[in-house]
Amino acid sequence: MTKISEEKIVSVIASAGSAKSYAFQAMEEAEEGNFEEAYEALEEARKALVEGHQAHTDILHVDVTEGVEVTLLIVHASNHLSNAEMSIDFAERIIKLYERGGKNA
Repeated sequence: MTKISEEKIVSVIASAGSAKSYAFQAMEEAEEGNFEEAYEALEEARKALVEGHQAHTDILHVDVTEGVEVTLLIVHASNHLSNAEMSIDFAERIIKLYERGGKNA
């Protein structure tokens, strides 16, 4: 079993945290009627999510090829990544709701 570096795991957490922050920023911008800024923040959220997924994929690759010692930190990182993805999905929907005036979304 291979132990994954904490730096790699923390990079997943950090990227996921950035993605969630951008997603919430996007919703706040939409609430204020700033849709261009909302979509820009959403794009930044997606970029951060991709970075997190790349680091997560590196961990999965090691697991497939060598086996990984699963730690609470790895599980925590995976949860953060999933939550970030869900936050982006919700942000997209919320922005569309605000664009439509909250109707018929």
